[in-house]
Amino acid sequence: MSMEWVLMFLKLVDCILLVFLSQLRTEEKIQRLLSDGCYEAAIKELLDCQAASTSFSRFTCVVALSGKLKDTLEVTEELLDKALAKVSIIKSHLTKEILSQI
Repeated sequence: MSMEWVLMFLKLVDCILLVFLSQLRTEEKIQRLLSDGCYEAAIKELLDCQAASTSFSRFTCVVALSGKLKDTLEVTEELLDKALAKVSIIKSHLTKEILSQI
């Protein structure tokens, strides 16, 4: 193997490591957004990550990561549904309270 191939391989490994570090940081960011109730921003971040992972889909590890992102997106959507249901229940309760006082 020539030195040129070794350097190309090392650059590729470096690129993949940077992608994974970015994904880890993104996962922390998504968790923070979810805990703050910023569902729209979390979903946008997840969709952006899924789009970015498509470029590296030929690597098994990236395919696994993409699957994890999809699972996280589904959980995020469930959390959003629950939050919206709570808002709806609270609105309904407040409306009944206001109407009962009239």
